[in-house]
Amino acid sequence: MSGAPKSVFVTLGGGLGDVFYTYNKRKNGWGYIESLKKKYPNTEVRAMCATHNPQTLEFIKYNPYIDRAEEFGWVLDAKELWDANKGNSVRLDRQRDLLKKLRDNKPQVYLSPEDKVILDGITSSGEFVLMHPFAGEPHRRVMPAEEYIPLIDRIIDELGYNVVVIGGSYLRTNRIQKEVKTEELDYKREGLFNLVGQSNSRICMTLAEKQRCFVGSWSAYSCASWLYNKQTTVLLQKKHIENLKKKIGRGKRWGEAKCDMITTKGPYHNPGDTNFNKVREEAFNKIQNETK
Repeated sequence: MSGAPKSVFVTLGGGLGDVFYTYNKRKNGWGYIESLKKKYPNTEVRAMCATHNPQTLEFIKYNPYIDRAEEFGWVLDAKELWDANKGNSVRLDRQRDLLKKLRDNKPQVYLSPEDKVILDGITSSGEFVLMHPFAGEPHRRVMPAEEYIPLIDRIIDELGYNVVVIGGSYLRTNRIQKEVKTEELDYKREGLFNLVGQSNSRICMTLAEKQRCFVGSWSAYSCASWLYNKQTTVLLQKKHIENLKKKIGRGKRWGEAKCDMITTKGPYHNPGDTNFNKVREEAFNKIQNETK
């Protein structure tokens, strides 16, 4: 293709951690859209977004180089969407001749004014540990959110760091089922920024870059922590260790991740006599060693 296309697709699919990876690593053409719009302002940029997790749309909401978001649910929906549009639109990442004319820039996380107020209040208050007790899949939520409270207190009182807890409420859906999940943690104290129910994927991704270290479930936000090469402590079931090791193995997508693992016997709703005091002690020691 020698001239400017009428419209191009860039794609964000998979779970939210995959979305963060694709965007941050400039996959699927994301690194080129700023240069594309400046060189060819009449070319329409269409973001092809998996919306079984609506936080995907929230993440790109303020990107000024996106003209339209095209939603799909899961893999079959994505194929149908692409088949219906490939006659008048192209996949940007597959246009080699066009890409040679463009710069591959690292995309920014574009924020709303309200996002910036929240983030400024946190970052101006000192260094912080980021905590996400939740996860999109129930088997990855291994310790009830309220069981993190003694760990929060120790980090603040003994290490002198603030703690930021993130989480929200959202609908996951596919062609077969829908699940509405509400993440809650009713706790307030000095040194704690409790953003559960008050944050979004833009804020959380930005916090992942600015944090001192991370502790929580194996979730999109542990993936975001890996992306920024931050020390990450993941709580997970013992039977899932090998699966996670494969994800962060040499040559894999997350191969450079700084990841410690702490195991439990079961998920949060059936913990299998997990000793939460022991889990918290291990987590505290890893944070303490990282922040020395």
